[in-house]
Amino acid sequence: DSGIDTAHEEFAGRLWVNDDAAGGGDNDSNGFVDDMNGWNFVTKSANIADSSGHGTQVAGVAGAASNNAKGIAGICWQCRLMIVTAMQPSGAANYSDIAEAVKYASSNGAQVINISLGGYADSQVLRDAIAEASVTALVVAGAGNDDSASPFYPAAYAQVLAVAATDADDKKPVFSNYGQ
Repeated sequence: DSGIDTAHEEFAGRLWVNDDAAGGGDNDSNGFVDDMNGWNFVTKSANIADSSGHGTQVAGVAGAASNNAKGIAGICWQCRLMIVTAMQPSGAANYSDIAEAVKYASSNGAQVINISLGGYADSQVLRDAIAEASVTALVVAGAGNDDSASPFYPAAYAQVLAVAATDADDKKPVFSNYGQ
């Protein structure tokens, strides 16, 4: 969502590599120049540096190295992390950027697409991107953090596995969204 700290030791050797992008330019003719580890849809560049820390945190939960006596162990010990940025440094995100990021991940073979952002308005562009991606990937999205039962997109789409929060007692914390 906001990029990744590529120098973080938990991600050494864990980033997805687009072998077709090697050598500079748009060698694979996919419309993205030097997209070696992913793409930044906010800046329209290969700069996937994390602008807020949120993406690094989410990537750590998903795929931080295990058994290294440092930090945490992510839930996926063998996966590669394709970094696709759609969140602006302010924390805002446009549905069009999210949709393009989902399409990029899907077209580059992502098997699981995590989206830890969203909003309360429905979007046909986002809906279509999710529907297309869900044919070949599991799409997971955060339910939101506003203590609301209102639909939060893309988590509210039927093709998405929505994730809400629980506390240490397996209860809904005050902030977590909830509902169908």
